[in-house]
Amino acid sequence: MNNFPIEAAVSHYQAAIDTISESQSPLSIEHILEVFNARDVLMSVLTQQSEISGEIQKQIVSLDTTLKQHSQAISKAILLKFIANKQPQQNSPSSAPPNSSTQNQFPTNTKAAQ
Repeated sequence: MNNFPIEAAVSHYQAAIDTISESQSPLSIEHILEVFNARDVLMSVLTQQSEISGEIQKQIVSLDTTLKQHSQAISKAILLKFIANKQPQQNSPSSAPPNSSTQNQFPTNTKAAQ
């Protein structure tokens, strides 16, 4: 259970989105995760509320709209991180070309050759 007051959850979500909105450099995965985690906490708090004021609802809709406006930058940052993680390291064994001992590992059919 989450004992986080709804106002604190909204403020936390607002601060996380502000970090992304004010960023002058490409978004970091850490900032993106911070926003998503803040949104998850907010959702958890919302499910425990019996009544939510209209003002809080307006704030949440506004914050979600702001987050949606950053969706392209978020997708780009995630894609770049994914691509960076897929790049082989220069000195790793997986990036070395296969040697001749592994190239012909399948036996040839000697009967077909005759």
